[in-house]
Amino acid sequence: MAPVSLPSALEGAVAADWLRETLAHCQGDSRCVMEQLALAHAHECCVPCIPENMLSVDCLPGRRLLQVVDGADIGRKHDEQDRPPGKRTLKLCLTDGARYAFAVERKPMSDALSGTHGVKIICQDVPVRMGHLLLTPRNTFVVGGGCDFKVTARGPVAHDQQSQLSRANSSS
Repeated sequence: MAPVSLPSALEGAVAADWLRETLAHCQGDSRCVMEQLALAHAHECCVPCIPENMLSVDCLPGRRLLQVVDGADIGRKHDEQDRPPGKRTLKLCLTDGARYAFAVERKPMSDALSGTHGVKIICQDVPVRMGHLLLTPRNTFVVGGGCDFKVTARGPVAHDQQSQLSRANSSS
């Protein structure tokens, strides 16, 4: 994605209240805002944007902020996941704080995506095929961040999405 100015890069992707409070706290310093964004949890800063049925959409339109819940290099055997990356294809589970979606890294992006729970990404007009977001460096910017715990979505929809995620993972 081409670089754009902050906060215009975050408009529509980040919860307006969170952005307003963070801009005030950071006194307009864009570096501080990005640091706070990297540390925030999806349910605090993301605008829910993941459709209920990803199989029914061809594109996730607009600029969206999502958080990595989990990921794996689907081109490697399970016992090789800790080896240094070479060529890879990451499959990610992402959340907008309310729902989950799967994504596939179509072209390699930042190494920050691999193995870190809580990493934030901003994506724009992402194609969807077979219910999976297709991420490339052209449609996705890795904000960074991370956490020591596994990220979960919140709310009544989260439980249903978690059970769908469990079923999907057990069939993979």
